[in-house]
Amino acid sequence: MKVEIISYRTGVDVLGFPIIHEHILIERTEESASHSKKGKNMSKKRYLYNTVRHFISRDVKQL
Repeated sequence: MKVEIISYRTGVDVLGFPIIHEHILIERTEESASHSKKGKNMSKKRYLYNTVRHFISRDVKQL
């Protein structure tokens, strides 16, 4: 699993505390097995790898 956080300051609130905007990128690999029979009493097992990406965006107020 690979996690990357990108943050930057967007402004300040009424009391002067900074507001930070964050982008969180998560990338992970899923593994799934596929079975297929070929020939008499022979089977081959293959693994398929898929990359799944998630994106989260949020505002954080630092106190």
